[in-house]
Amino acid sequence: MSDPEEGSERTRSVKLIVSIIAMVLLVIFWAQNRDRVKVTFWVADATVRLWIALVVASLVGFIAGYFARGRRT
Repeated sequence: MSDPEEGSERTRSVKLIVSIIAMVLLVIFWAQNRDRVKVTFWVADATVRLWIALVVASLVGFIAGYFARGRRT
């Protein structure tokens, strides 16, 4: 018979590997976008490196996703 904890451990391992690959791809994407761009948010304008805007957007998306997923039991 299959051990239920073994499946759970395997799922965690797969999620960890996928997360690491996604982070590596995200860092590569950030590193390849170094041009300066004009960013407008609400009433504020700024000229920043594109990778900085991408990092900020990624962090805001991560934080929003973390809080939006709710509590799992």
